[in-house]
Amino acid sequence: MRQVGVYEIMARAVLNTPFVLPKDLQAQVRGLPADAREDVKLRVEDSIHQVLDQQVRPVECLAVARYALASRAGRAGNIDDAYTREATDRINAYGDERIAECVAQAAATDSTFAPYEPGEFNRAPRGMTLDIASSVTAPPVAPAAAAAGGGT
Repeated sequence: MRQVGVYEIMARAVLNTPFVLPKDLQAQVRGLPADAREDVKLRVEDSIHQVLDQQVRPVECLAVARYALASRAGRAGNIDDAYTREATDRINAYGDERIAECVAQAAATDSTFAPYEPGEFNRAPRGMTLDIASSVTAPPVAPAAAAAGGGT
């Protein structure tokens, strides 16, 4: 989980870096009214943030994929601890569209990475229960071959 936190912190640090107009642009807008200078600054800042966002997306996707793995491993192993809860909470902060995009990227490079199923990382709020469809059942306790007497 620490590695994933580093990805997130790095992405946020890049996106939250304060912006200062370059000196040559400051000189060009110096004669403009204050509201026009602010408008130019906001437009340039928005353009820079769009470029930075595109550059940071792969790093964020690494974090999302790692959170997905941790959350899935916790669910598969029936592990509910601080780490699996944090992974599930953090992945949900990205929203379904972003999760689907990042999981699809991970699956494109790793054939064992299962595709994203909308809502798979949902958790019930503390003190509440999550509605589960009636078609969802618990896995068998023993493999089918062992249960039928064909196992070891």
